[in-house]
Amino acid sequence: MAERKIVSLLFADLCGSTALVSQSDPEEAQVLLDRTLKTMAEAVETYGGSVRRLQGDGIVGLFGAPVAQEDHALRACLAALTLQRRTREAKPDNGALEAPVRVGIHSGEVVVGSINDLLTSHHRVDGAALHLAARLEQLAQPGSILVSGATARLLDGGLSLRPLGPREIRGFDRPVELFELAIDIDASESAATAQVLGHLPQPLLGRDSLLEKLLGVASRVAQSRLCVLGLRGEAGIGKTRLLAQLADNVRAVGFDVCSMTTRSYTNHLPYSALADLMRALMRLGEEVDPWREREAARQALATWPEAASRHLPAAIDLLDLEAPAAEWLLLTPNQRRHRIGEALLWLIATRLSQGPLMIVVEDVFLADRDSLRTLEGLWRKLDQLPVLLCFSYRQDFVHRWADPVWFEEMGVGPLTQRDMIQLAESLLGTDESLQSVVPVLLERADGNPFYLEQMSLGLADAGAFDGAPGHYRYVGEQTEPGVPASIAAVIGARVDRLPAKAKGLLEAMAILNAVTAADMLARMLGDPEDEVVQLLRLCMDACLLQRARGPAEAGGGPEAPGPDTPVRFQHALVQEVVAAALTRPRRKQLHQTAFRALCDRLGKLAAEQAAVLAHHAYAGGLWAEAAQYAGIAMVRSVARSANRDALRLLDTGLDAAGRIDDEPTRLNAELALRTEALGALLPLGQFDAMFMHLERAQAISAQMGSPKRTAAVALQQAVLYWARGMPSKGLEATRSARAAAAQAGSRSSEMTAALVDLLLLHCLGRYRELVAMARDVEARFAVELSSRRFMPGWATVPSVHLKVFLADALMRLAEEDTAQAVCDQAYAELAQQDHAYSRALVDFAQTSLWLRQGRFAPAAERLRDSFRLCQEQDVPTMTPCIVGLLSEALGHQGRLAEAQDMVRQTLSDKSYQLAGLYSEFYLRYGLGQALAAAGRHGEAMEQFGAARDHASRHEQWGHVVDALLAMGLRALHLEQTDAAMEHLQAARQGAAACGMVGIEQRSQALMALLGFHQPADGSPEAAHG
Repeated sequence: MAERKIVSLLFADLCGSTALVSQSDPEEAQVLLDRTLKTMAEAVETYGGSVRRLQGDGIVGLFGAPVAQEDHALRACLAALTLQRRTREAKPDNGALEAPVRVGIHSGEVVVGSINDLLTSHHRVDGAALHLAARLEQLAQPGSILVSGATARLLDGGLSLRPLGPREIRGFDRPVELFELAIDIDASESAATAQVLGHLPQPLLGRDSLLEKLLGVASRVAQSRLCVLGLRGEAGIGKTRLLAQLADNVRAVGFDVCSMTTRSYTNHLPYSALADLMRALMRLGEEVDPWREREAARQALATWPEAASRHLPAAIDLLDLEAPAAEWLLLTPNQRRHRIGEALLWLIATRLSQGPLMIVVEDVFLADRDSLRTLEGLWRKLDQLPVLLCFSYRQDFVHRWADPVWFEEMGVGPLTQRDMIQLAESLLGTDESLQSVVPVLLERADGNPFYLEQMSLGLADAGAFDGAPGHYRYVGEQTEPGVPASIAAVIGARVDRLPAKAKGLLEAMAILNAVTAADMLARMLGDPEDEVVQLLRLCMDACLLQRARGPAEAGGGPEAPGPDTPVRFQHALVQEVVAAALTRPRRKQLHQTAFRALCDRLGKLAAEQAAVLAHHAYAGGLWAEAAQYAGIAMVRSVARSANRDALRLLDTGLDAAGRIDDEPTRLNAELALRTEALGALLPLGQFDAMFMHLERAQAISAQMGSPKRTAAVALQQAVLYWARGMPSKGLEATRSARAAAAQAGSRSSEMTAALVDLLLLHCLGRYRELVAMARDVEARFAVELSSRRFMPGWATVPSVHLKVFLADALMRLAEEDTAQAVCDQAYAELAQQDHAYSRALVDFAQTSLWLRQGRFAPAAERLRDSFRLCQEQDVPTMTPCIVGLLSEALGHQGRLAEAQDMVRQTLSDKSYQLAGLYSEFYLRYGLGQALAAAGRHGEAMEQFGAARDHASRHEQWGHVVDALLAMGLRALHLEQTDAAMEHLQAARQGAAACGMVGIEQRSQALMALLGFHQPADGSPEAAHG
């Protein structure tokens, strides 16, 4: 099965071989060429690479696939150096061509897939990285090795490189940083390379306590007590840096230090780790050139005293200096192992003559089996000697050293947030522009300093930073860094060491991208649950997964998973690396499997995970199911006032619906989605989008000829007419909807039509009719309303919607006690099913009643809460209405300036246009009341006039009455008697038509007073009182 992998590719070509071959006999030339290519191929295979292609006079080597290798870049470069040396040493009389080789190496992502073509290799490799490596080989000079910046960064200073600067490469958009790989480069050039790559020494942070413990162990060793110390921790957690600091500290108190790092590319060779340890004990530096390495060893052995002659055969064999002597070959394997151990003990004793000795073996988990077994027996012979043996290894390494009293293990855990912040400042700097990216880096690194460093370098490579390391300024657009190749290599190698089924389990979890358990994975993989539990244990032992613990469980030790144990990835980057390796076909297949497994597991509860199911169905190409669950998820999003989430689901659903082949199914899915969209668009005030969706929905319903669908579309048109200030047209639409609902026999559509009629009647000021209809709906649809289920395309809880308009109508009919009881019932329902938009509506009705009753303080407090709710929950359509009422309350509390600021801000930023056209009335009317309370009657008259005109244009006859009464009162204060009489007369007539008994009576009383006498204190309000 094909996989995406980050690999290193080596292209090598013999220069001038055509001219050499043309001068030779064809058969002889073929033999010479084959032998030379074989030499080149053997160099690749020596370091764990595979020859993907033999073409003409060159080869292509692949490192890091099909099985991932953490150090694939290092292996490729070492193979290139070996290849160059072997071909340079080749002579025609040895059966090889004498021709220089040019090599290009690049590391990048490719697709690796198995194929069955007998004319090619067993694995096919494709991707831009392949072509870039080929371009580098063509650019390289004969006898040289050209390395890309991507490969150089993965080496992390492991080899000497000469910077060549960026170079334009044909076929690639961005210049490529190039380096020449060589051996004879001086220290200054190596330092320049580190500067180009952005590598700077980093401080040791957050390890003071652990370092103090390690120094305590060293002090005991100094008193002639052996201690074997194990440092366990995940890759990149800082074990190497900690051991380096410990070595510096113990040197200062007289310790001799001997260090080595186990090499993964040699662990297939028996005793290879012991050979490296012997070289370190002999003070031989690391040599890339094997010939130089052997020559240095020979010179060192020549200085051994006569007393050490017994150990020479063991050293010669272990270091592969020459063919073993006959007497050595006569020894059994156990005898040879014993003699090798004695040689190492002699070297340790020699080093102890200079004082206590610290021996560091890093990455011991990579050592070959024979070396590990020998080491386990060797240390027991060092008891009572001042030797500190330090091993570093990964969390999943299993050793056999736990029992001896001289063994001690310490875990190196993640850094604290404070230490990670300090490290980030050291790597990047403290510029203010970094504040947008550093928190993201810290979250993704999760306490791992190596991850933080590599992600920072990745952003620097992408051009996201300007300046020098430690003094960066962020200039990028993306703040989500990808997984660097270095981290992907570490994680990928760990994943590839697992059995195929365990790897498949990780892939399933990567697609689920959530905490899960064995039962769900068993459904998805089709394997028995107990087998999946075993696979989970394997992955947890490999430190790729961990038990998902709640806050109360944090800090608990590792625990074997059971069938119901929730598990998650050890680190978020593990999930990203596993997911990134999936090809599109494999990803699609896994999403399909996840969808079906979730449906099977959830059963009737599938709607609760509708958004997740829609995601998996869409990614799996199950278009009908994706559209279906996107619609269900939209309803749930609207129900919790997550309206923008609902619109994102709409985009997914419509795209899925458009891909359905069957036309009736496609039209049904599209119509359902567009109808549901209106419930999200209305609270957001996106009326143009509502019109667009309605037009399309109307066309589909007409094409389908479905009465129920026709009713649904007509009802949405009625709501839109209401919002746009055309309630009479809205009533015509509800009549059509009611007729279609009756034809379809749909009670839900009939109830919805009645609920839409309530808001239209409220707008038209037909309050008595509204109350009668509301009571009828309560009786006829009691069961449906009690379910509090959201209707398709509906933006509020239906029963709460009914009570809001009923309460407001009762207030306007002067039945204030009944109105208060209805508000109380609405709040009680919201206590059982809260919903932001519905709550804002109830707050509006309640505070309108309080303002009419003169209860300004509680009204202001409740309206402030409601304003915050609208801001936090993204309900812009209610905000202008709330602001209008709040300005009235504030004005009566003597806070006119605050009221003016709020209203003017809302009017100036045009945010009221996101609400229905009715909303401007409340802004003008509320500001007018605030001005009137401050005695600024002329300005108040202007606002009330604007409110009356606005309400009249949009058939808001009840609101016209409110404005006329207010204008009449202001005219009296301004001693404009004729104007007052005119406004009051119009208010009385309008109130009588709307059934607004209180305003009708008040207007009549004021008119009577104007016709007969002026109150003693000159106050028309006092006369009314």
